[in-house]
Amino acid sequence: MDSEEKHPSPAFRDSPLKPELSKITRRKFIARGGLAATAARFGTAQMVHLPPMKPAPPLIDPGRMIPYVDPLPLPEVAKPVGKRLNSSRETQVPLYRIPVQEFFSKVHRDVPPTRFWGFGNSVPGPTIETRSGKEILIEWPNQLPAKHFLPIDHNIMGAGKGLPESRIVVHVHGARVPPESDGWPEAWYPPGKSVTYHYPNRQDAALLWYHDHAMGINRLNICAGMAGLYVIRDSYEDALNLPMGEFEIPLVIMDRMIGTDGQIYYPVSQFPDAPWIPEYSGNATLINGKLLPYLDVQPRKYRFRF
Repeated sequence: MDSEEKHPSPAFRDSPLKPELSKITRRKFIARGGLAATAARFGTAQMVHLPPMKPAPPLIDPGRMIPYVDPLPLPEVAKPVGKRLNSSRETQVPLYRIPVQEFFSKVHRDVPPTRFWGFGNSVPGPTIETRSGKEILIEWPNQLPAKHFLPIDHNIMGAGKGLPESRIVVHVHGARVPPESDGWPEAWYPPGKSVTYHYPNRQDAALLWYHDHAMGINRLNICAGMAGLYVIRDSYEDALNLPMGEFEIPLVIMDRMIGTDGQIYYPVSQFPDAPWIPEYSGNATLINGKLLPYLDVQPRKYRFRF
């Protein structure tokens, strides 16, 4: 037995880590360290044989940009376009129509317009506001171009070749809805088609969000801009006397990589036939679709919702 195990220091004797650390001798530490070094060496050798990653295009550097030159945009509140019978065909309820389409928008004064795929004409899309227990219907027309502008990996389940590239389906995250209105991933539909979903809103006040949910390309569609807020209010929330109206500020925070040409960049792997990457993290933080915006405020309480 090593001397360290026979005569541990007073500090070590009093340490709560003693039961675990006392099992590791100098001999064991050296042996395990050698194994780790060997594994690292062979792992590095294998990586040498992988093809190189495709270099990224020139990207904007938010740290070098002038901040606070654009006002913080607030998403418009969606308005009903009429009324229609609910799914049980018992009563007329408000009908909303929110198209999913391509548009261009400036994320910063000094950046060229960025192509987005989103709801309505903004990122985030229009905010849907309703009351607990008040049913609504929402029609989600797919008005996108046929070809996706972000890289699809056809090896991923649900993203096989031959499927419409710009398929969508909309899911309201956290909403209690009938199964046929939940927007499950394989219920996608192509451009030129539309679905109408029923939202009973039988739940407490909450800030939810809606987004694309299409199987195999969900990450790409959301990166392209398909997201918006869904607000449910009730009498209990009203009684809290929280800031409302212009003093209630919704914030949707997104990270993106944006080229100096203003376009969203989505990295790909080093394999041309399998471009999928395990994670995406952008250096440009968009707040309600803007980079480094400002908000004029009054000296009073605000309610920021995100």
